[in-house]
Amino acid sequence: MKYNITLIPGDGTGPEIAEATRRVIEATGLDIEWDVQDAGVDIMEKEGKS
Repeated sequence: MKYNITLIPGDGTGPEIAEATRRVIEATGLDIEWDVQDAGVDIMEKEGKS
């Protein structure tokens, strides 16, 4: 069974924590499809959305 997981790294310490979390989850050996969605101040400024 494939699991779809949305990952939102955010900003600040978010990307580092999100990557560590991803590695831990992948270590389980489950079949995972990652849906990475960007969030945070940089993205809001780039996309012009709030």
